[in-house]
Amino acid sequence: MKTVFKTVNYIRAHALNHRQFQSFLKEVDADYDDVIYHSEVRWLSRGKVLKRFSELRKEIDYFMTTKGRPVVELSDGKWVWQLVFLADVTQHLNDLNLRLQGKGKLVNQMFYDVKSFDSKLCLFEKELSTSNLTHFKLCQIVKNDVSVTIPFPEPWAKIAIESLKEQFKRRFEDFYTYSKDILMFADPFIVDVEGLSEDLQLEIIDRQSNNDLRSKFRELSALQFYHTLPSNISPNVCALAMRMAALFGSTYICEQTFSRMKIVKSKTRSRLTDDTYMI
Repeated sequence: MKTVFKTVNYIRAHALNHRQFQSFLKEVDADYDDVIYHSEVRWLSRGKVLKRFSELRKEIDYFMTTKGRPVVELSDGKWVWQLVFLADVTQHLNDLNLRLQGKGKLVNQMFYDVKSFDSKLCLFEKELSTSNLTHFKLCQIVKNDVSVTIPFPEPWAKIAIESLKEQFKRRFEDFYTYSKDILMFADPFIVDVEGLSEDLQLEIIDRQSNNDLRSKFRELSALQFYHTLPSNISPNVCALAMRMAALFGSTYICEQTFSRMKIVKSKTRSRLTDDTYMI
């Protein structure tokens, strides 16, 4: 990451270098017209920077060499493999990140996304043990690149995925701890009653025996359905539903507020201050 940031900053921070690099990309008919700055406060920034840098690595290597600032790592096959592998893995993480964002995202939907990604990691681990790069697009490109003579670092990549699996399970362990409650909230009519807490069992049996409620659940959203349940008849189920509905698994709402403030207080409205904004 340090090498990528240092190279990108050299190209973007100097106006002359930046213009020359953009002109060079245009001349060689590259897929992109520029590299991307990295921003620590943006969720997806690192993945986008790595992906763009990986796809323009040959152009960047040539440009930096002509500037007398060669990036020696780009001539190291092992480093190139690590770069593209990291870019591919980060892209998968970014895809998960996007799926966990958005208004009205309930905890059961996030739980499904987390379980799905956990299964993907297991698949990646098995594939990498045989150097199968089906789901690693940038790695496939490097594999077909005759200039990279070093084979895919299978043991290193497998260890990296194993480490990611361990960290992933540790960070999302609360999801699995409360998985029964989450699944009950998602669909109380198919959940196994024996696996629920004792205060919910009788109420869930009553709900599952009611075909009218079952039909209503299929017609309404989860929040609408629980809103229609009388709290005096199903107090524990309603209490659990309120707790589940109040959970959110990301800082999406908070970050969205900061993004809106940044747009409002832009260069085009530079005279806007905190005092005038409040008015």
